[in-house]
Amino acid sequence: MSSSTVVLNARVNGSSGLGGLLAPWFGWDLPTTPRPQDLPVAPAQPRSESTPKPVSVPLPARAHCRLRRHGDFPATTGPVDLFRGRKVLVICDVDNLSVGAKDAGYTVSYAKLGQLLRENSESCELHAFFPVNAKQKGRIDYFRKRGWKTHANEVQTFQTCRGRERLSNSDNQILLWSGLLAASSDADMIVVASGDGTLVCDIARFFARSATPRPVLTLSLVGSTSARLDASQNTDIFANLELGKDMLQWLGKAARPETTRRNSQPQQARAAHSPAAHRPRPTAPTNDHRELAVAAAAPAA
Repeated sequence: MSSSTVVLNARVNGSSGLGGLLAPWFGWDLPTTPRPQDLPVAPAQPRSESTPKPVSVPLPARAHCRLRRHGDFPATTGPVDLFRGRKVLVICDVDNLSVGAKDAGYTVSYAKLGQLLRENSESCELHAFFPVNAKQKGRIDYFRKRGWKTHANEVQTFQTCRGRERLSNSDNQILLWSGLLAASSDADMIVVASGDGTLVCDIARFFARSATPRPVLTLSLVGSTSARLDASQNTDIFANLELGKDMLQWLGKAARPETTRRNSQPQQARAAHSPAAHRPRPTAPTNDHRELAVAAAAPAA
């Protein structure tokens, strides 16, 4: 085969075109492999047959449980009968529950809470989100020993134009992991343990509009729950659960804000702690010497 034949074979694929017309005249042996555009094309299948439809999870009947934003804590946590026969994925905002309970004088027992959720459901995945620093590594061991999978957000401190700022909010981490955990889980019910309105509404809206919608329930404390989470008003939320006293331990006294503690002190106590209390005060003349003081202050005649 001549060099011109090699060049032509490298440029032409198949017996059509210029190479196919000149081959009989010059005796070239061209490859007979058909071109891709000459192959028969199979008829296109309908989209419904080629692409599998997403499997939807049937939602149960909507629960009738109105959110209580004020009042005393209930005696028991619930209603837990909504978990019967369900595969539950629990996403817990630890700081939201712990801070709300501490303000009321309680601490949350996450060991009892995890046990309650596991006993009343077919299967349960417990995920706890919380910030940690170098001095709080023990929080990770605390939750792991009690059956929770931990997602620790390392506290970061930055120097900004407003001064030093401490970033410890776990909301962005919770939003990201909620989608990742749900995508890799066979759970058919999502429980978000938080009273944060913005965070929970974003999660509930995502699962309500996803290809496989799943009911979202809230678990929060009375008095520390946003009004936006009311299941009777928010169609993206299936039901509201209340954290009861059976999951709480009394600390001995309720924590009060700094302004409340300062304003509740007696006036004498506040004056004793104020800087003005240590300043020397001018002494006013007594009644016996008032006339002499007035005469001395009067201008000379």
